[in-house]
Amino acid sequence: MRTSEATSRFLSRPAAKKWSPKTRESYYWAFSYLQSNELPDDTETLESLLGLAADRLSESSLHDVWRRWRTFYRWAAQRLETRNPIERIDPASGRVDFLLEKPKSPVLWPRILTTEQIRTLFQNGCSTRRDQLMILVPLDMGLRLSEVAQLSKMALSPEGVRITGKGKKTRIVPISQDLCSELRHTGGSSDSPWTDKEDRPLVHSGVKSAYRRIFANAGIKAGAHSLRHTFATRYLRRGGAVWALQRILGHSSVNTTEIYLHMVADDLVRDHRMVSPLEEWTSCLDQMAAD
Repeated sequence: MRTSEATSRFLSRPAAKKWSPKTRESYYWAFSYLQSNELPDDTETLESLLGLAADRLSESSLHDVWRRWRTFYRWAAQRLETRNPIERIDPASGRVDFLLEKPKSPVLWPRILTTEQIRTLFQNGCSTRRDQLMILVPLDMGLRLSEVAQLSKMALSPEGVRITGKGKKTRIVPISQDLCSELRHTGGSSDSPWTDKEDRPLVHSGVKSAYRRIFANAGIKAGAHSLRHTFATRYLRRGGAVWALQRILGHSSVNTTEIYLHMVADDLVRDHRMVSPLEEWTSCLDQMAAD
């Protein structure tokens, strides 16, 4: 079977039609590295293609390509009755043996903003109160950019805001009362708090452009997602529970949320080294020994 036909059938199936545009784009991107007229059904060919991709991609991107290929070949083996050159699954035990070696997935620590950087965003990056609110919302609620863009004034409540996140999963996210009240009275007559000068609601691309402008004006090489990471880290530093943070962020697994625990632990080690009173007691012992 031709590669173009197989991938087209995969992307046109009913389940794939429910994907977000971003997810669909990621598969088109991964399939662009299947540079073969006929669908490869042997591990050696895929190893060669993955090797060519490795010359152009970072470790994390190469890992993403492998993951999307694996999903595709699992489907193809079931629906197109083709050979799966990536993995072998034991039907009895469910054990998976990888035929195509899985690329390393580097640990990428989330980008956290300092207090000074946040102050710079407000002072130099924001030109309107709307811009400032765009910074405050993810810092208070830990929302993704797409979730900030979907905010509706009708959905605002002191008890929490109903948000539809990844995988179209809905959750209730707490919001500070003062922020909730101000969002209700911004954006003019629009139900969205994010509007342009003509009082027209901003779509996702408009909100994304606003964040790019804010960070560029502030001279900070980061993006909207760093505000979500900053919220999560400071939430734990202030004594928040990791299970509660998982629900707020909308993580399907607590393992994803626990990366922030490791970051907080690293902060504690660094701070301890800076402020430990050990030197004071060591000096005291040295003086006693001298006496």
